[in-house]
Amino acid sequence: MASETEIANAALDKLGEPPLTSFDDDSRAGRLAKRTYADLRDALLREFSWNFAVARVELAASTTTPVWGFANRFPLPSDFLRQLQIYNPNNYAWQLESGAIVTDLGAPLQLRYIKRVTDVNAMDMDFREALSARLAMEWAQPLTQDGGIVKQMAELYEAKLRTARAADGQEEVPPTLDTTTFIDARW
Repeated sequence: MASETEIANAALDKLGEPPLTSFDDDSRAGRLAKRTYADLRDALLREFSWNFAVARVELAASTTTPVWGFANRFPLPSDFLRQLQIYNPNNYAWQLESGAIVTDLGAPLQLRYIKRVTDVNAMDMDFREALSARLAMEWAQPLTQDGGIVKQMAELYEAKLRTARAADGQEEVPPTLDTTTFIDARW
């Protein structure tokens, strides 16, 4: 079973740094990992619609409605990182504002989104590799002060990210475009 510490240690191995026993280690690497791991993980989760991080929910409307402009306010889930889709057959306007979706759509609001995944064993193996490379890239300068290693880690991260995204993209049916008379006329 993988752990956050193992992912961080894989990054530290790439940098030639000693491993951590936990994020509470009183070392430069331990303090850096404790301070940045969660934000870097969430940033990578937001960058792409990773299949393992996609969730669907039906949101209840809040009893507090927007002051003006929209009829309903739907608080976002606590693990929300990025909106992917709102089921909206009538094309109502909507906006993300202060941790909620405001719209004239009625309840329940059907939302597809990227969720925060903290259990590393729920993450795809290629994503964990990309995350380790991202950590190594971000930690290279503060831990090594070597510009050459920083460049190497950036290249490694790009390669791992490409691999992870390619594998993830093969795990679903490609989206199709709805045809319209305009599209039909063009093709």
